[in-house]
Amino acid sequence: MGKDSPVSRALSPAIDFHDIYGRGFEIEDLFSSREEARQHTVTLNLHPLNWPKHQFFASDPQDHQWHPGAERLASKLSSSGILHTADLTTSWGGHGWLYFNAQAEKAITFLKESLQNVNSAY
Repeated sequence: MGKDSPVSRALSPAIDFHDIYGRGFEIEDLFSSREEARQHTVTLNLHPLNWPKHQFFASDPQDHQWHPGAERLASKLSSSGILHTADLTTSWGGHGWLYFNAQAEKAITFLKESLQNVNSAY
């Protein structure tokens, strides 16, 4: 999630992307180890005073690869007092186009309303 942007949204975010290190993905080109990748995850780099004021993310509970990370992020944001909106219960069969298409309107509406709020504040 971009810390320099006032609005952030994600569908099926790869919060714990370090979990795929060593499986032949391009992440090995970016980091020298799984631990180095983990050190760059959002949950380890949250700053309590510098975060997007409007955040939305959604993860399908049947997305066994990425959902646990989304749950951890929601928990950390809540315990840190960082405002966010998360949909971690809507399911369309896991990580895929059915889920993305079903959640797209919700994400776009959030983005539109948040940007309008940001622009009216200036």
